[in-house]
Amino acid sequence: MSRKKKTQLVPHYQDFTRLDATGTVIRVLIGGRDIGKTWGIRSKIIDAVASGRRFIYVRKNHGMIVVNKNRSLFVKQDKECIEKLGSVIDFSKSEMAFVKQETGEVIGWATSLQDAYQIKGTEFPGTKIIFYDEFLDDAPIVNEFAAFQRLIGTLTKSCDDIVIYMATNTVTRDNAYFRNFGFDVAKMRPGDIAVVNHVLGATVAMEYCRSSVFIEPETGLAKNRYVGFDHSDETRMIMFGEWTHPPIETREIDGITWASSRIVIPALVYLAGKFYELSIASSGQVAFVRIINSQIDRIGFQFHRVITSEFHNTFKHPDGSIVPKY
Repeated sequence: MSRKKKTQLVPHYQDFTRLDATGTVIRVLIGGRDIGKTWGIRSKIIDAVASGRRFIYVRKNHGMIVVNKNRSLFVKQDKECIEKLGSVIDFSKSEMAFVKQETGEVIGWATSLQDAYQIKGTEFPGTKIIFYDEFLDDAPIVNEFAAFQRLIGTLTKSCDDIVIYMATNTVTRDNAYFRNFGFDVAKMRPGDIAVVNHVLGATVAMEYCRSSVFIEPETGLAKNRYVGFDHSDETRMIMFGEWTHPPIETREIDGITWASSRIVIPALVYLAGKFYELSIASSGQVAFVRIINSQIDRIGFQFHRVITSEFHNTFKHPDGSIVPKY
């Protein structure tokens, strides 16, 4: 197995200083093509490998991680690889892993959301960086965010200091990631960084262009910083919209300035397959409507009724009790 080594000039690439300074475990970059997002993340991967760690490259569809595509992932940065690693990065068909071409040492793996079930239970020791590339560029898959949660849960089992980078060129406002993370990209301007923290410890920062286990103060129990979404009412999961939005380098994101004092109306509105939460500021001067990620048979106990014109649906709480509809 051999690949011709190429010499490339290193172009300007994305400055990660502000995004990395958020200290979040999931760091999202959105922006136009050719601004150096992917180049910068690959450079971080090379540095991680140079320090003795490994990486995982993720795509949405399995067809995007075939051997030929994986072999060319780092080709534009062969010069940097040789300088820092003493070898280019190749992909071994026999190992089904990224390797140093000179020694055959395994330094990383490739997988996809479509592989989430198949790799359950697999270990990925030594991982430092997960790179989820072009996470919005391909068409959505069924239950995509659930697959993302499942996959990340598997990939992060072996190490407790993994950083996840996600990058995309195509920005679709209504997508599973922004909806579940709690971002409204339409209200962000180039240069903005939004930060959200989930109640179970998962943290996400997104730029438009903690290395310790989270401990719940009340219980003293360790929480999974990467996957905080078990859809249980007791923990008020993200499906019920319970992200906190600290005003850290964040501007004009829904709910930032008054989320802590808002009053949620104990009724959901269900229209055209989507649930809407209604709330007002404690001052009574601001009303707020937002789509939340709920399910027909898992309505949060804090909602006592559903207002809808679609009477063919039966709405239930997680315990199976019927939620009245009006």
